Amino acid sequence: MLKLRKHGAHGRLRAYLHRNNSSMSIDKTGLSKELADKVRYFVQDTSPGRVSKNLRVVFFDYLRNQREGLPMEFDQILDDMQNLFEFLDVAAEERKPQ
Repeated sequence: MLKLRKHGAHGRLRAYLHRNNSSMSIDKTGLSKELADKVRYFVQDTSPGRVSKNLRVVFFDYLRNQREGLPMEFDQILDDMQNLFEFLDVAAEERKPQ
């Protein structure tokens, strides 16, 4: 099971919907139907492993070229990227035939 850091995806989604006075309904997983559908389509229609690999290449290439002058909020960026990579790794693993 995917464990996201900090507040977790469910808490962040609920906070987002509350802040934006959204009328989207949330199911028992904590995801709106629209978001759950988008995640499902993404995992089915793309290769999460390929996306993860390509994003890592771009991200680390960026780091190599930006050794100096990284944004002040770079710690947040690292946390977000790690969460995204962990999600993509789990999605890729679950797509493998058993």
